Amino acid sequence: MTLRLSMNRCGFDMNSGELRDAIADLTRSAREIGAAIGMLNATVSAPPDEVRATASALRVHRNWLLEQVELLRAKLRLCEARARESVVRRTVESMTVTLLPTPYAPVKARDERAVR
Repeated sequence: MTLRLSMNRCGFDMNSGELRDAIADLTRSAREIGAAIGMLNATVSAPPDEVRATASALRVHRNWLLEQVELLRAKLRLCEARARESVVRRTVESMTVTLLPTPYAPVKARDERAVR
């Protein structure tokens, strides 16, 4: 099994590309562990209790990897949502509104006209 360096950068400052790489690495590792469990159950000539114990330990490790994948996916969704929100905020803040000057009458003059 091989892990890229992205596995070692699972910090708060990961960008979305690094998160995607880490998710891919963890998913691949979980698949490889699943394949190892299958081979272990099919071809090992060790005592059955030992095979079961090893397969059980590998399953626990695989489940942990899959949990980490889900956590990183949630973090990626949050990161992408923040990025979208930031783009929308910048777009809205960059909009300018120009109000055209319109003729108006002073408030007092309008009130007098309404009374007549």
